[in-house]
This record gives sequence, structure tokens and C-alpha cells, in this order.
Amino acid sequence: MGQAVREQLPSGVAWLATTTSGSSDDNEKSTLLCVVSDDLIKRGFKAGEMVNAVAQLAEGRGGGKPNMAQAGIKAPEKLADALAKAPDIVRKKLAN
Repeated sequence: MGQAVREQLPSGVAWLATTTSGSSDDNEKSTLLCVVSDDLIKRGFKAGEMVNAVAQLAEGRGGGKPNMAQAGIKAPEKLADALAKAPDIVRKKLAN
């Protein structure tokens, strides 16, 4: 899925998030995926760094390659707020 999104992304950073639930809230699991276009990789963007910055806001962590990375989220209830801050993280990186 991430590669398909990346192939359609002319320039930018895209985020995908999933939450699956089991029989109780304790079984709820979330995953966050970040993909980065080649032109932004050349400007110093790394999907692993980006996904980790957002994941930490939801008690998660992750990593990967410069073009695609994923993170496990330990606090799914915080994922929406973490994703809402993703554009600010991207803007901050663009400003550097």
C-alpha cells in the first residue's frame, strides 16, 4: 500500500494510519506509515525520522528507509492528535 501511494506522490510526504481492534480495547493496535517523495529525500527528508517524530507523540516508535517507514503505536487513542501535528513537523523540516 505504501509503495502504491508513493508512486502516485509527485512531491511530498504522505501518512497512512490503521487501527485494528480485537475483542477488547487492550487488543487494539495501531500502525503509522510515512512515505516521502524522491525530491524531498534529496532535500534531507527521511521517512524514518518523520514517522518516529509523529509516533513518539502517541507513545510509539519506528523506523525504516528514507523513502518509507512505519511505526507501532502503543497509545491508539493519541494517534489522531499525533497525526494532526504531522504537517507542523513537515513544515519545520522544510524551513531548515
